[in-house]
Amino acid sequence: MSERRKYARVPTRLTGYARITSTLETEPRFSVANINSSPTASLESSKLPSAVISFLTNLDQKIDQLLAHQSLNRIEKNYPIKLDVLEVSGSGLRFAPCESAPVGTLLEVVLLLSHAPMRLAAGKGVVQAGEPGENSFRFEFSRIRN
Repeated sequence: MSERRKYARVPTRLTGYARITSTLETEPRFSVANINSSPTASLESSKLPSAVISFLTNLDQKIDQLLAHQSLNRIEKNYPIKLDVLEVSGSGLRFAPCESAPVGTLLEVVLLLSHAPMRLAAGKGVVQAGEPGENSFRFEFSRIRN
């Protein structure tokens, strides 16, 4: 017996990228490394001069921006369907109508949560019709990776 849960829905304007997948049973192809992208705390506890800490922190931010741009290019290439996400909940997404993802399509979706440093989340699921009166589609998660 499947258990249905109610989740709060949060209005948003996120960009999502998707690709059609043949199955929901496998883990999403997309993965994110959990790396501490802010070395500021460890630098401040070092005995480096404040000017060097400031220089290294600024350099780290610029490298984050370059890597985010490169990663976004790779995501756009591998996930060619662009989604305008209007709402997020624990069970799925609501997004603007998209001809490339009709109802019943199995998708792997990557959400761009922030640009720099780049924060992403990914999941697999199926496109469903939106609620009556909504000009949108729903995407119900079956697997999530963040």
